[in-house]
Amino acid sequence: MARYADALKTLQQTGAHVLAFTAGDLGTVPLFRRLRGRAAVYNELLRSIADDLGLQLVDFWRFTEFRDPRLWAGIASTVAARHERMAAKVLDTLTIPHSTHHTFGRALASSPPERSFWATCDGGRRSRRHGSPSGFAGNPGAGIEPKYSALTSIV
Repeated sequence: MARYADALKTLQQTGAHVLAFTAGDLGTVPLFRRLRGRAAVYNELLRSIADDLGLQLVDFWRFTEFRDPRLWAGIASTVAARHERMAAKVLDTLTIPHSTHHTFGRALASSPPERSFWATCDGGRRSRRHGSPSGFAGNPGAGIEPKYSALTSIV
């Protein structure tokens, strides 16, 4: 984290207004649950760096509304709502007045929260469909030869 702190300090010394973002709480997602402790330690170290440097911190870990599994269903309206809500949180951190809370409520009003993260993700079918190159519509890599067909030193 010392290198990260140095990088943030270097950015700050340029006169830029630097925001730091903590990691989100991964505990609600079964696939990432085992990383929750690491994310918590990272966040505490980042909070310390932000305090030392006087940086503003967008504390994603503490934004409990992002833990609602409906926001991670992959539906376009929930993606837009997530982005809008995070933009509102950034503006709140910067103490800039805004009115960006209108689609977030509608995205969550559609249905009650699912008990299982995987239930909202279509039973994993979506990840199988989009998680591999063959799962993309039309396989974007089809017919394209690799730039380097054998292991090559590029340096």
